[in-house]
Amino acid sequence: MCVKRRVDRGPLRTNWPPPWLPAGPATAPEPAKIEPVAAVSAPILPPAPSDPPRLSLPIPAAGGGRPAPQWPAALADWALLLTPDDLPERLRLRPGTVVIDRRRFLAWLRADILRGPEGPRAMYGAIQSDLRCLRKALIPDREEPYVE
Repeated sequence: MCVKRRVDRGPLRTNWPPPWLPAGPATAPEPAKIEPVAAVSAPILPPAPSDPPRLSLPIPAAGGGRPAPQWPAALADWALLLTPDDLPERLRLRPGTVVIDRRRFLAWLRADILRGPEGPRAMYGAIQSDLRCLRKALIPDREEPYVE
């Protein structure tokens, strides 16, 4: 049977307090005084364009070099006139997309339309697709998608 004996090596040594810490009671250093900096002026914005953009022309996309989808101004105007009572209880916008809350859907649709062709969803054609699907769902007598 093998028995190991414990060797007493004296008191436990620690690295606390570190040697660079001054001996004595711990005191917090005085906070550094911050000198006031000169006031920063607001950025200078370019003047607003005098004439509004034409809504029927394609608008170039922010990146990629290809033009943004054409803005359907007539469909946008038609969608702004819709009320929640004009939509059915459960509107199937496209496969996999069912509108349950008509009031909220129209509020988001109006917000996207009011952002105009420069809006983020319009730049990638999402709002144009929503408008065409909405027209096709509410007026199903046309075969091909609406193109302005």
